[in-house]
Amino acid sequence: MEWYFYLIISISVLILILFLLCLYIYFQIFYNDRKLKPDCLEPLKGRLYKPLEEKSRELIKKALEIPFEQVYLKVNKHKVLAARYYFSSDSAPTAILVHGYKGNGIRDFSGGVQEVIKRGNNVLVIDHYGHNLSSGRTITFGVKEKYDVLKWIDYINKRNNNPDIYLYGISMGAATVLMCSGLSLPNNVKAILADSPYASIKEEIKFVMEKRKLNFTLLYPFVFLSALLFARFNIKKGEVSNYLKNNKLPILIMHGNTDDLVPVSNSRKLKEQFPYINYVEIDNAPHGMGYVVDYDKYVSELDKFLLQFTQ
Repeated sequence: MEWYFYLIISISVLILILFLLCLYIYFQIFYNDRKLKPDCLEPLKGRLYKPLEEKSRELIKKALEIPFEQVYLKVNKHKVLAARYYFSSDSAPTAILVHGYKGNGIRDFSGGVQEVIKRGNNVLVIDHYGHNLSSGRTITFGVKEKYDVLKWIDYINKRNNNPDIYLYGISMGAATVLMCSGLSLPNNVKAILADSPYASIKEEIKFVMEKRKLNFTLLYPFVFLSALLFARFNIKKGEVSNYLKNNKLPILIMHGNTDDLVPVSNSRKLKEQFPYINYVEIDNAPHGMGYVVDYDKYVSELDKFLLQFTQ
């Protein structure tokens, strides 16, 4: 029976190694260490962002100077969501702004916050679960976050008596609001704006892993298992097109064509699959920097989008 004992030990060691590998992947991909502070002044880093850093920092600083009300939404005894609320009037349309992966609403939107407020809208800049002032640590790339957006819609409806609402997301937040399009949204949610979304969680993870010279084919089963075991969501539910099939809202997607974090091919693919989508490409704009690179074009498209709520 000695061989049987060694077989059990070998299998146990193998299971332990696989478990630890999945746990390591969870901490690398699906866990937020919260190194980014709620009032972060630092823009995105990298070669493509270097020429934009000074302007981005100035926009972030101006956004931080705008008065707001810090609000909280208690989901249950373990989950509290946070947001910044910028109030204009009870009758004004409300924009719900949804930030990106390990992001920060003020850093990620900065100029966008100012432009939407400037046009007389109420603005709710939410913190994803696991980010900033919201509780938790886990990120599910929009699969669970989309339901938190629903909770914020309900909050605004109760607070402001069902104003017109539109959803405005960037990066992971853009994918999240596009996923919301397939849910049963209240009738006062009028449209969706998505800046630099990915079309598939699996494909986005693949892109980042291959960019880092990692073997996606070998590692993906463990990524998938890690999401199930520790982040408690199914990556297969992260195909944005599956939600857009049920969409009934006008959608505007904007994407920079030099994006090296979420390739512009994601938005082109969604536009090809769903021709009703209004699609705008910003030349020479890295990830989420369309507003900074081409202010006139970005704001012009934003105005066209907002016009339907202000007439």
